[in-house]
Amino acid sequence: YGYDLVPAGLGVPFKLYKDFVEHPPNRELREGLAALINSVKQGALSPKQLSDEVARVQQLFYTAKFPPKMVERVEQRIAKVLPGVPKVKVRSSANAEDMPNFDGAGLYASFAANLKKEADDDAPCKVVSEGVKSKVKPKTLACAMKAVFASTWNKRAIEERTFARLDHETALMGFAIVPDYELDEPVAANAVVVTRVINSRNVYGYTFAIQQGNTLVTNPDPGTLAENIIAAFNEPGEPASFAVTRFATPVAGQPALKKTVLGDKALHQLVEIIRTAEIAYCRARPDYYPNDCNYAPADPDKVRALDFELKVMESGQFICKQMREFSGR
Repeated sequence: YGYDLVPAGLGVPFKLYKDFVEHPPNRELREGLAALINSVKQGALSPKQLSDEVARVQQLFYTAKFPPKMVERVEQRIAKVLPGVPKVKVRSSANAEDMPNFDGAGLYASFAANLKKEADDDAPCKVVSEGVKSKVKPKTLACAMKAVFASTWNKRAIEERTFARLDHETALMGFAIVPDYELDEPVAANAVVVTRVINSRNVYGYTFAIQQGNTLVTNPDPGTLAENIIAAFNEPGEPASFAVTRFATPVAGQPALKKTVLGDKALHQLVEIIRTAEIAYCRARPDYYPNDCNYAPADPDKVRALDFELKVMESGQFICKQMREFSGR
């Protein structure tokens, strides 16, 4: 395509979360976490009490102290991998998601950070809600890291881990740090693609959910709806045909669109990109699909699928934000 569809970035391992929580000055945080986990395991909290306890524990994350040089080490790595980038997104990447029978998409939170904003790494932070979106203040790397750590204990994450019988004591949080996607040009569309046709049997192809502009597809604003499209094909390399099952509603209270967010050319490019990536993933991970990887994109009976999040910029370029395994049907 003449450009890199995947932006440069870096991964921050789970160990930093563990070191942050276990840092000696953060005793109150450890005690608060232990009390929350114990109450959840006993089923002792009403929904309101759980919300209150979550708020209390997350506040302890926002005021906790970093181990010496932790933030500086991350800043140094960012400067090496993303030289000159002024703003980044600190994306959540927990160990309690993307597992067999537990996808976990949308349970945790990601936050933007301005690398030029200087502040005391141990200064208190706060998270403010703007509709369904949340922002951290001040918008420093340190506060973004604390806020993503704290999102391990979002109420919805606790409830879903409990339902799946996952051990909360083993939950850990890492980061994927990438550039801010809107530095160069506006976002024309957000897209989520699952490499199977969801809620169907014997239908070959992919499921698209696409929204106009930078309106969210995942955790959308109330009253907005992404368009749903089935991209159908059943042979390797066969051009897809598209069936729109719902047009997008980008603005709450306004009528739905009467045409697709992306044109026919962009939809075919999207199929090509995702098919190429799925075949490559299949070849790199032999347990993903037991047969010829060229047939993995169309097979409706495959045990696993992939879930992509992408942005489409006004120039028509695609940015793949992330890809994860998806075990849902």
